[in-house]
Order: sequence, then C-alpha cells, then structure tokens
Amino acid sequence: ARLGSLQALPEVLQRFAVDLPQVLQRAGLAEDLFADPERRIAAEPLGRLFKASTELTGCEHLGLLLGARFSLEDFVELGGLLRNCATVGDALQALLLHLHAHDRLAAPLLLDMGSSRVLLGYSPLRHGMHAPDQLQEVAIGIAFRLLRELCGPGWKPLQVQFAHARPGSVSFHRHLFCARL
Repeated sequence: ARLGSLQALPEVLQRFAVDLPQVLQRAGLAEDLFADPERRIAAEPLGRLFKASTELTGCEHLGLLLGARFSLEDFVELGGLLRNCATVGDALQALLLHLHAHDRLAAPLLLDMGSSRVLLGYSPLRHGMHAPDQLQEVAIGIAFRLLRELCGPGWKPLQVQFAHARPGSVSFHRHLFCARL
C-alpha cells in the first residue's frame, strides 16, 4: 500500500500522547518510513505498524480515526481524477479501475443496488496479517471520507458493515457514520 493515505498517523498517535518513532521501533520499521508519501509498505510490516499503534494507544478504533482524516488529495492523481468525474458513479468506477496504483492489499468491490444505492466493499488479499481489523477500519474510513467529498457534506451511508468482531465500544463508529452498524 502507498503510505500517502496514512500520512495522518503521527497526528492520530499524538492524540494519545504516543510518538511515531516509538511505534516504528516497536513495529521494527525504519525511522524514516513516512519521509516519502509515495513509499510503499507490504502487508506484513503494515500489520505490525497497526498492531504497535493499537497496543501503544490502547485505541480499538485507531484505524477508523486514521481513515477519517483521509482526503482525496492523499490519492494525488487518482484523487484529481475522481474529483473531476462527471458523476459519483463514474468516480467509483474509476476508483475500482485505478485503486491498484495505491493499494494492492485488497480487492475493491462495487455492486449496484438500484435506486442510487451501491455497496462498496474492500476484501483483503492476504489473510493472517497482524491487526486486520485496523486495516479494514482504515479502508472503511477512507471510503467514507472519499464518498463524503464526492457527494457533499450532507451524504451519509445507510449502513456500514465490518468483518471483524464488535469492538468494546462503538460510540466513535456511531458518531462518525450516523448510520446503522
């Protein structure tokens, strides 16, 4: 995955008085990992990064906090392409066609449900990585922010589903999505 989508991690960690170097050391990753937003990270080290971040912050929804800070600018050229599509449907099709340039950890899914409704999914290609729930929460947070930017601030999902166990608290999830979980 391209690290540009995760550039908000230091800011998110600071909310919990945790420094990025501390997380990187625990995860066994280079101190300059975030120096270049175009740098890529494989599933195994990304899982270690999410695991260390979650352990040090004690936050079950850390991935969602991170995804909720996403902006189309984080996708650079793809973000510009999506923003300039004629319709949201065209933008989602472009996302499906070009997401592999940013993320090869999962396969995106888009199903037309009729009546201007779609199901947008994200299915990891590798199983057994550390902190897969955080990867999923980051992806769902990014999808939420992406759709909010494309559809406008009044857009909200009808339902949001996760493929991991229910966290101890879903208050942040409810607050962010304002939808059925």
